[in-house]
Amino acid sequence: MRDDPFVKVLRQVGDRKADPRVVVLVAHGLIELMINTLVDHSCRNAKAITSDTRGYPYSTKLVVVCEKGVVSNSLFEALEILRRLRSDAALQPFFDVDGRRIRQLAATMEKHLATREEGQTYPYDSLNDFWGYLVHGLFSQIQGVLLPIFAPCVHKALNDQQSHAS
Repeated sequence: MRDDPFVKVLRQVGDRKADPRVVVLVAHGLIELMINTLVDHSCRNAKAITSDTRGYPYSTKLVVVCEKGVVSNSLFEALEILRRLRSDAALQPFFDVDGRRIRQLAATMEKHLATREEGQTYPYDSLNDFWGYLVHGLFSQIQGVLLPIFAPCVHKALNDQQSHAS
């Protein structure tokens, strides 16, 4: 299970010593692959969309999966803000993310979170927590499509477990 792409990225994103630019680029790379997978799964002309990055950039693919109801509006808003953050990470020579920006990113999803309890880590407490939360949240919402591709070992273990339970 440690070799699954999803597990590897969560480990990298969760590394508190990692450079913020690396955290943003690695997590966003996985999210972009997930969005491409969702386009493949939900669109009749998926090959045309995913293979033409000039005609269908990532921002357009986000709109497509939101309009088709594959991702929620609040998740779309968060992914759109993150797309801009990824652009900053890729283009700005001096890049960092402060607490204010993390809270701005998390605000679109905050209304869906349970009331904070003492000792509970919230997604906006750190960049690592936020990305981990977002990647895990996207993955959890659309697990049936993403699990076999991004976590094949976990998928196999779950299938084996269900087979033995029957």
